[in-house]
Amino acid sequence: MAVAVNAGLVAELYPRWTLDVVIRLVEEGIAIDFVKRPRQYKEVPHDIAEILENFWFRSGTDPGFPNLQKREVMLFPILGQSDGVLGEHTSEFHAVSAALRTAADAFTSRVFDTGEENLRQAFRDAAVTFQSYLRPFEDNAAVRNGERQIRNMFDSAVRVLLNRQVTGVFGRPPADTANWPLGRSFDENGALVIKYVSEALQTTMGPVSTSQFIAVQRIADFGQRAIRGVLEADFDTAGPIDELIQFAYRWYTALMELGSMGITTMNMPARSMEMSSKEMPMRSIAMRTKGMAPNVMEVRNNRR
Repeated sequence: MAVAVNAGLVAELYPRWTLDVVIRLVEEGIAIDFVKRPRQYKEVPHDIAEILENFWFRSGTDPGFPNLQKREVMLFPILGQSDGVLGEHTSEFHAVSAALRTAADAFTSRVFDTGEENLRQAFRDAAVTFQSYLRPFEDNAAVRNGERQIRNMFDSAVRVLLNRQVTGVFGRPPADTANWPLGRSFDENGALVIKYVSEALQTTMGPVSTSQFIAVQRIADFGQRAIRGVLEADFDTAGPIDELIQFAYRWYTALMELGSMGITTMNMPARSMEMSSKEMPMRSIAMRTKGMAPNVMEVRNNRR
């Protein structure tokens, strides 16, 4: 089995889709507040003001600013419902990734070394299945366009949330950790900005606590590492896979941590394109199934 030529598209999309809260806080909150309360944003520099203008006028009509409806249409066929959104995650992506995480949990949680190789092989088998699901999306023109569009909007939202004049409106300094909010940039200031903005402005998500946001960052980070590792691996060889097992296991524990935060009844957003109840049951649940993705953000159906 040849190693993937380009193992980047899905691995780049996953954390940005999981952290879609970053886009939505700017799109549904700050960009609107910027127009409604101009006095509060007097010191915002021109480049940030232009970004907020783009969110206000171009969201949903410009390829560089796909609104939530378009992001859902683009990303659901690849990644299913965002792992940062509450709901029953029944997509094929979630089924095959849950199998990977469950195999990693079984290997890591073993009590005795007896059967270790069998558990390692079980993980390898789950990884092969996951890889076969992911690979058609690599070197794919439609996915490449989507990744470029999502990246532009995500990076634009991050620039807003890293601007001291913007965060100062909400009484907070911005994150000061490199690459926030991606990677392992678990910056307390950044998480508090998310909390304060989400509490101050009415969005379809409702308030987002610092612990919720950091848990979602961990899900995004370890999910990305596991996806990239699966795509780059050659499972026809007997190469080491223990590091990949650890990424998948920590992806699993991050999801479980989020599910243990007392979240019980939240609603997922109605999707823009029609789906049957078999494809996505529209009911509020608290995900506790091993390996399945619990929800993080409250999403009300009365979106703007």
